[in-house]
Amino acid sequence: IIMWPFGHEEQAYTPEPFVSVLEQIANEMRDTILDTSGTQYRPMQSFELYPAAGDSCDWHFGVLNKITYTIELRTLNSFSPPADQIFPCADENYEAFLVFAENALREHRLIHIPADTHYTNDPEPLRLHVLKALDPALDGSVTLHTRKAGDETYTATPMTLNAENEYLASIPNIACGDTIEYYFSLTIPDGEDILLPQLGWKKPYTTSVLSKAMSFRDDLETDKGWLTNPADDNATTGHWTRSDPEGTTQQPEDDHSPLGTHCWVTDGRAGTNADEFDVDGGATYLTSPRFSAIDGSVVSFWFWRSESRYRLDRADIYLSNDDGA
Repeated sequence: IIMWPFGHEEQAYTPEPFVSVLEQIANEMRDTILDTSGTQYRPMQSFELYPAAGDSCDWHFGVLNKITYTIELRTLNSFSPPADQIFPCADENYEAFLVFAENALREHRLIHIPADTHYTNDPEPLRLHVLKALDPALDGSVTLHTRKAGDETYTATPMTLNAENEYLASIPNIACGDTIEYYFSLTIPDGEDILLPQLGWKKPYTTSVLSKAMSFRDDLETDKGWLTNPADDNATTGHWTRSDPEGTTQQPEDDHSPLGTHCWVTDGRAGTNADEFDVDGGATYLTSPRFSAIDGSVVSFWFWRSESRYRLDRADIYLSNDDGA
């Protein structure tokens, strides 16, 4: 297992953009180990294994802003490998450490979460996080480069600092139906250009430009006709209810919408412990009201689910175009 901070308590999620950096490096280490020995290591956040109040990685990362990991070595023979496994274990982790060291010494890192679509009537600026060795200080200029797919030249647009580490820029001159190609560049004082994606204009990001019309929206503050607990709902506890949930160690207290308090939740009561009102004994069902989803429609929703090594429940999501028949 390759674990990154935080791990001092349940649900201690590392915030963006840092988690993207840590997860990306962990995946590179995993791939290097797999290429070296064929052994599969799993990247994960530390608390997903179990919370550890004395996790030194949390201190190094949270206080010193240093990239840190805990690697749990291959678990043959209850953590006591035979002699012929010691060298392969050391060899694969030495290669992973070289990947870690190279990334830890990297001066700048660019992070962008691409979107498949961009809407003309609800435009969102492109966001780029720029980190300098996981330190917010930055010296250099940041530029967005865009072009319509098929054009020869890119348009350069300077990005503006929006918040700590985050830069914004809008795509210029877009029209519904266009496909836009784009990449980012950071020019630092010595004149070096750092590109994202790494190949820049040779292999850019792409996004499709559409016009958006909302056919159905529900913030769940009122019941718009959702159906719950049908005849084949056989759970003994944890039935769906629309409520303002009470926070526990296994569920957040607040819903996602900035305004309002309600959401659909599998019994939002806290109880005397976090397991008292969770889903037990079977399945519970929630069905939305009918809405239009003609060709080209996009359905999106927010959900939250507690998952750990001790809770292996599934959350199945189905779509139907015949009222569930």
